[in-house]
Amino acid sequence: LESGLDCFPINDLDGYNAGNDVLEESIRQKCLWNSYPVIWWDYMQDFYSKCLEQNQGDNKMRIEDCSVILIQDYGVDIDEIDSCYKKSFEGLNVRFKKNLFLHEDRK
Repeated sequence: LESGLDCFPINDLDGYNAGNDVLEESIRQKCLWNSYPVIWWDYMQDFYSKCLEQNQGDNKMRIEDCSVILIQDYGVDIDEIDSCYKKSFEGLNVRFKKNLFLHEDRK
């Protein structure tokens, strides 16, 4: 993200998810925290358990797909989280524009 300014040190975590998937999930988590802080705690536990620990083998999902399913399971409108995600970038091309959340975390 941000033309490589923000990166996760591993290019390919498990042959299925890459480092940018981890950063994108961090942004979704920040959006969830900002709008639904009470749900966020339970989501984080479920995300770790269902999307990382148990997400193995033939039925393995991408981090983003698993995240979206969990967010919807909590009754959260995924469009709201997606809108927050997109608005956190300065510009239309999320791969190359500054992300406000990640930029703030670097301070």
